[in-house]
Amino acid sequence: MRRKIGYRKRIPFRQSRFSLFERESGAFAWRHSAGGLQTDSRRQRDLVLRMIATFGNYDYAIDWTFLQNGSIRIGVGATGTVEVKAVRSRTAAEDHDGRDGRYGHFVADNTVAVNHDHYFCFRLDLDIDGTENSFVKEELKTQMLPPENPRTI
Repeated sequence: MRRKIGYRKRIPFRQSRFSLFERESGAFAWRHSAGGLQTDSRRQRDLVLRMIATFGNYDYAIDWTFLQNGSIRIGVGATGTVEVKAVRSRTAAEDHDGRDGRYGHFVADNTVAVNHDHYFCFRLDLDIDGTENSFVKEELKTQMLPPENPRTI
């Protein structure tokens, strides 16, 4: 179900904005040396779901990375053009009272790129196969073995 939040019109879904691919992470998934005679290892491969969203003058790349150990990482990158405004001063040197460059940096004559922030919130809905999922929490407790047990020697 799509909800409209803060938008007056529905945002169209475009299939080409998503990609799913495997990527080598550069780390190893596991490694073992059997007595120094033979060493085996496997490279870690991650499954990445990448989404590209364009808002205003920015393109945001959002990566949901699913690791082989079951963890999920989220990464965001932005590209595009800076948000600018016209000012009276031609350069920062001509901005004697500091008013034109107070909230940004001069990037061209009479042009300031304004300071701003980008905030992202994420929600992961785990009802993938419906709402009848379950969660099991296990708590391990120490148990003393009897003295005759070979593992206690």
